Amino acid sequence: MPEKPFYQNIGYRLHQPMMRVILEMKDEGKLNKEQMYWFRKRKPYEELYDCEKDPFQFNNLANDPQYKDKLEEMRHAFDKWLNAVGDLSLMEESSMVKRWWNGEDKAPVTGKPKVTKIKNRIELTSSTPGASIGYKFKWKDNWRVYMDAVDTNTQDSLYVIAQRIGYIKSDLISIPLKK
Repeated sequence: MPEKPFYQNIGYRLHQPMMRVILEMKDEGKLNKEQMYWFRKRKPYEELYDCEKDPFQFNNLANDPQYKDKLEEMRHAFDKWLNAVGDLSLMEESSMVKRWWNGEDKAPVTGKPKVTKIKNRIELTSSTPGASIGYKFKWKDNWRVYMDAVDTNTQDSLYVIAQRIGYIKSDLISIPLKK
């Protein structure tokens, strides 16, 4: 949607404290040229950047004849991706959130994690697709993201919680590991 600006007043974004600071600085004229780049009225129709040489993506190479072949390659890759995944860019944010929430008007609760103990190891799952599961063995420990079965041989207890972005986190599970 090149007709739209890069920056748009999106509800999620406006809830971020740093976004409010950036908007205040913009209104006070305190942003430099590169920072103001994001507030241009329109986007280019196509963008192509050399992210190694230009990690902040200020130099659009889409119209540079030297990058014509790369631009064609990326167009093809984009079309292939769109055909495989689909394009939700025209959907309103509120409709998209409702879709994530299975048509409801409020966030669902992430499925309570299931703990399966196999000898001295545990496996953790959640019934909510796309949920992340956090665990720790002592309450004062930092949370870890569950990736694979975990050894519990020297542990006394286990705390587990699951969360999917946009959902309410599950109830906390606390399990004694030693009897």
